Amino acid sequence: MRWSGLLVAVVVALGLMAGGSDVARADPGGVTAGHDLLETVSEQGAESYINFGCQPLPPGFFGPGSDPFDGQVKLQGDPFDTFGAYSGLSPTDTIWERLEDTGESFPAEIHVEIVQMELMSTVPIIVTYYGGMNPEFWLMEVRVKDGQPEQVPGTMTVQHDEGTDGGTFDIELPVVVDLIFTQLAPPGMTITYEDYGPLEYQAIEEPWCHTANPLAVPPGQEVIEKVGLTTNFFPGIVCGPPRTKTVVELDADLYQCDYAHLDVQAAEKEAEPPAVGGIAEAPDADASPLEATASGGSSAPPYAVIAGIAAGAVLLAAGGWYARRRWHCGY
Repeated sequence: MRWSGLLVAVVVALGLMAGGSDVARADPGGVTAGHDLLETVSEQGAESYINFGCQPLPPGFFGPGSDPFDGQVKLQGDPFDTFGAYSGLSPTDTIWERLEDTGESFPAEIHVEIVQMELMSTVPIIVTYYGGMNPEFWLMEVRVKDGQPEQVPGTMTVQHDEGTDGGTFDIELPVVVDLIFTQLAPPGMTITYEDYGPLEYQAIEEPWCHTANPLAVPPGQEVIEKVGLTTNFFPGIVCGPPRTKTVVELDADLYQCDYAHLDVQAAEKEAEPPAVGGIAEAPDADASPLEATASGGSSAPPYAVIAGIAAGAVLLAAGGWYARRRWHCGY
């Protein structure tokens, strides 16, 4: 009886060690500086736009006699696949960079900066001349390349919700863009408005999670992760369960005028099928423990696995000792 009681105590203790991994993941953890890969949403009720009614393009901008342009231009993503040395990013069209770590005390305020954005008008805009005459169709592109135009960092305030693997964030993100207009009819001129803005984008209490995958909603998709580029912060991810991806809504006002709006979500791709036999792909050898956990889709730290193995060994050893004792004692 004494040995059986001891055996139960050992198994319970090891079980608590193994089960403690979920509690550990729910404890507040620092957010590491890094980049967030985003795609612009232009369907299912979401929309992104620049409203030139707040700050019209001046007369003559498109050539002699062109009228001021004060329309609203709806935007969609123009995805790029590479950023620096990283590839496989499509359908990413926007990247912002969190410039500092947060530490483990929340709420935490850090600086954030737009580093790349590539959008385009969903349909051509109509430019007129001499008071509404001679309409022409032009396409508009919105561009921020890394370092061009020069940006002013904004701020992000990160809140970690108690007992969860994430929380919410507020963001104030000034964005200076180049606007590129291309005439669709001959002669097909291109006109660039350099350093337009800043568009003072803001969002309040948007969700984030330390880990992005596996996603339950939308099914069959996974958020793009790149070791060395993305870290342990994913905007627009509700930790769940179920883990869900949502739209982050950013508004920019100018003198109480609805200047611009941007709907983005974490960039996703079709989830890769599991390996033959159901064995998951091993995490990158160079990945940190946090990155290996995120890429492998498992939250259990190594000590939980070790504890489980130890518990099995104790059970086998105790069972063998008990059987031998019963045989020697003639039971």
